[in-house]
Amino acid sequence: MEAADHQMNYRMSILPVGSLLSLVALASAVLFVVYAVEWHSHLNDTPDNNSTAAETNRQYRERVNTEYSYYAAVISLLCVLVFFNGYHLTRM
Repeated sequence: MEAADHQMNYRMSILPVGSLLSLVALASAVLFVVYAVEWHSHLNDTPDNNSTAAETNRQYRERVNTEYSYYAAVISLLCVLVFFNGYHLTRM
């Protein structure tokens, strides 16, 4: 009887953490899409023979932002998957 109460209390207390984690994962996925669209739109602005150092740095910075936001989105979505898998395992 006490074990069931403990599991129910655990599930109810950990649910806001899962909700927050889900919101973070959603925000990181949206940021990835925004950075990818921005990087793609500026990718072919200038030909390679006429590009300046500032444009090259901007393209590099956009590529790095896109890569890091992709990594953040994948890691946060995997964390949500693992969290809710554990959340459902505590179900009776």
